[in-house]
Amino acid sequence: MEAQIVSLSSVSGQRGGGVFGTSAYSAAKAGIMGLTKALARELTPRGIRVNCVAPSMVDTDIAGDLLTPERKVELAKGTLVGRLATVEDVANCILFLASDKPRNCPTTCSGFRGDEDWFCCR
Repeated sequence: MEAQIVSLSSVSGQRGGGVFGTSAYSAAKAGIMGLTKALARELTPRGIRVNCVAPSMVDTDIAGDLLTPERKVELAKGTLVGRLATVEDVANCILFLASDKPRNCPTTCSGFRGDEDWFCCR
């Protein structure tokens, strides 16, 4: 592949909701996933790999007081790895997809929630 596009969405776009997301947020994130898939169909034949990263809850301060330390512990219990994703986890996923390493995976929506394996939308 000569070029890569990596978009950022959310598992809320697949599930139709998240921990704090509204219907508008979920619809927007689903739209990003749909756009990514459509772009992949159009651009992959031209040598451009198109991917989408769709994390679940990421441990940031975006939710303010709604995400208390106790709530983080509860959310982490529902994951296989026992913790929320970090900003570094998301960044590393994006860096991986933007590299030449995933050459055999030209069209994906990569998700990592900790409570499931990576998933691939083709």
